[in-house]
Amino acid sequence: MIKGKFQTFIQIQRDLFLHYNSISDSYLLLDEANHLLYENTPSNEVCRLNQQLYQKLVAGQYYIEEKFCELDHILNKRMLQKQDTNMYHIVINTTLDCNLRCWYCYESKFKGSQIKVDILEAIKKNIELHYHKEAYEILKLSFFGGEPFMNFKAIKQVLSFAQEFCLANRIKLTADFTTNATLINKNIVDYLKNFNCMFQITLDGNCEQHNKVKVLKGIDTFQLAIDNIHQIENNIPESKIWVRINYDADTLKNIDSIFAKLNDLNRKKVYIMLRKIWQVPSCDICSEDLLSVIQKGIDLGFILDCYPLNPRRMCFAEYKNQVLINFDGKVFKCSTISAFDDAHSLGKLNTVDGSIEWENKKIQSYDETLSSKRCENCPLFGTCYGACTQKLLKNRNDNFCILDGLGLSIEQFLMYNFKLSLLHKKIFG
Repeated sequence: MIKGKFQTFIQIQRDLFLHYNSISDSYLLLDEANHLLYENTPSNEVCRLNQQLYQKLVAGQYYIEEKFCELDHILNKRMLQKQDTNMYHIVINTTLDCNLRCWYCYESKFKGSQIKVDILEAIKKNIELHYHKEAYEILKLSFFGGEPFMNFKAIKQVLSFAQEFCLANRIKLTADFTTNATLINKNIVDYLKNFNCMFQITLDGNCEQHNKVKVLKGIDTFQLAIDNIHQIENNIPESKIWVRINYDADTLKNIDSIFAKLNDLNRKKVYIMLRKIWQVPSCDICSEDLLSVIQKGIDLGFILDCYPLNPRRMCFAEYKNQVLINFDGKVFKCSTISAFDDAHSLGKLNTVDGSIEWENKKIQSYDETLSSKRCENCPLFGTCYGACTQKLLKNRNDNFCILDGLGLSIEQFLMYNFKLSLLHKKIFG
């Protein structure tokens, strides 16, 4: 047996070391004596001197067979995930219009755009057609835009059909919404209470900051978002809400007032997502301020997403069994593009039979599985996977790492993930 490559450790107390293996996504706490034994002694000697420690190291894949290629294992695992057909995921842009004009939004708005009846009917046909071609157990419908609730009528038409179809075929249905939450009302909540729902709702700082970004005349959009988060939590039994805090340096300094508004929420249903505003330079963010916010969130018992390590955390656009359908029938994969236009389109939805007509030359890059040399030499690669394939294709010489953007060291990032794993076990068992 030999020591695996994709592992690291940090010292967290004078006599305590935290080891992490990204192949098995496992943590191991060792006292100084066992830590030194592991680090400085051949595996066969560890087995002879401390068989209990040796067995733990083998179980956690800290020791591996010499013939086992860890890098191939990681890349194969990622490829298998990409090819997984258990879930069919359709992202639907009901509109590219929005009732807000957030300054940092990367998308080009299309005023007055609404999904047409023939596209809605084709989406319904596609749900059936794809199931009969390759049966799936989960159907996830993600409503995006623009602001998707500007066309709630279209959402209802698709969901009502999908609910009936999934019940008839014993398929689990998930409805997913990325929304600014300003248009959510009692009628919408009453309709959605019979669905398994996921929401991503953005806060752009405390009340003062948020209301300067999300401007509606005469309306406190911050409090409206908070009220609707509570309304969803209280009235949609099967719901999960990701409160996305888009932060700059000021947001991090004023985080206490945001947490105070969220503190009474159910930790099993409401989670925090921290995302730096992309136009803000990383050098403007103090890593100590970010770590302080992360610690406060965890101390309050929130599952906190700051790009955590996860063996299944892969961009949804990487999955073969995923498609994004625009309001006009153009087809895409990635949602983080500047424009849903012909130049970025990967195909179109056939309105007669509901099939996807892919442009093969454009879509073939999504079948690739790439990695950078920097990632392949990183001990966290087994659960991080690095940048998505499309980003790597566009920036072949880019040594991008998410930690660069966060301004955190591997040691700081690892400690955050360890604390998060302990909290997850505490909440969910």
